[in-house]
Amino acid sequence: MWLETRRSPNTRDAYRWAIRPWFAYCERTGLDPLEMSVRHSELYARWMVETAVAAGDDPPASKTIAQRMSAVSAWHKYIGRRSIRPSSRAAA
Repeated sequence: MWLETRRSPNTRDAYRWAIRPWFAYCERTGLDPLEMSVRHSELYARWMVETAVAAGDDPPASKTIAQRMSAVSAWHKYIGRRSIRPSSRAAA
């Protein structure tokens, strides 16, 4: 439903790509994806870099990290407006 709010198919695809690592992070760390704080955001950003480096890859570019964080933020705003989760402590 959330992605359907995006008009452009390219935007939907970009958001779909960008949010996948968030769910992978939550699964690996045991974090409920509906719960997010500023601290979780910081840990997630660091995890993206550390995971890439541990795999022998270059760390994601700052722009890539920003896109992924933006997708997570947009998703949290969407579910927050629909009372799907408790209010987030993450900065909007």
